[in-house]
Amino acid sequence: SNILFALGMAYWKCVMKVVFLTNLQSVTILINFKIINSSPTSPFVNIL
Repeated sequence: SNILFALGMAYWKCVMKVVFLTNLQSVTILINFKIINSSPTSPFVNIL
């Protein structure tokens, strides 16, 4: 059972790392999108 527990922990660490990296990427894209949209020349400023 110890081996299964260790495997489970390793699996969860991998999953969490992937989720974290994916979220980090999404947040970075969102922040970049906001910066682009908040520039004065952006056509989206009037809409938002």
